[in-house]
Amino acid sequence: MNYLHQHKPRPIIHQDLTARNVLQDESGRLKVTDFGLSKIAQEKDDGYKMTGQTDRYMAPEVYHRESYGKSVDVFFFALIVHEVQVDVPRGTVE
Repeated sequence: MNYLHQHKPRPIIHQDLTARNVLQDESGRLKVTDFGLSKIAQEKDDGYKMTGQTDRYMAPEVYHRESYGKSVDVFFFALIVHEVQVDVPRGTVE
């Protein structure tokens, strides 16, 4: 994610980071895939608005259809780490 968010000349916001979109190679390195919903950030960015992500992975600002930026990728990544640590997808435990 750091590479995407620090990419020059403009950062890339993935916007649809889920466990299905992160693969692990033979040496254990993680690879982000499926850039179909990604956006290249603009210089004077007021944020993005979109829908289409899996509900359980939606950041609060996306769910409420508010403007957002790179922080949504951080939120998605935290959910993936949670799933890996507890071995249960978010939203499946009552």
